[in-house]
Amino acid sequence: MPAPDRFWLWWPLAGIVVLNAAFIWYMSPLGLGFRFSAGAADLQIADGIYRFSYLILNPAMVIIWLALPLFHRRGHAGFGWRLLGLTGVFLVGCIAAVFALL
Repeated sequence: MPAPDRFWLWWPLAGIVVLNAAFIWYMSPLGLGFRFSAGAADLQIADGIYRFSYLILNPAMVIIWLALPLFHRRGHAGFGWRLLGLTGVFLVGCIAAVFALL
């Protein structure tokens, strides 16, 4: 299997960084933390999903992206891309859930 083009090696990381930065930038002024005094369960769920996507899924995307050359060298390049895509789907689902709950 030939090595992927440089475009496909660097643009996914740029997309991960830009989209996550936009999501975090959008969420920070909403201040989910100070709105907990109302006791709304939807806000607590949205905050939990937001924190999960920020603390777990974002680093997972970067780690999987950095591990892609390892998968490629061992002959499992398709698995690495599928794993990255699956993690991306989870991240997009979390973002959609947060927006739906707000």
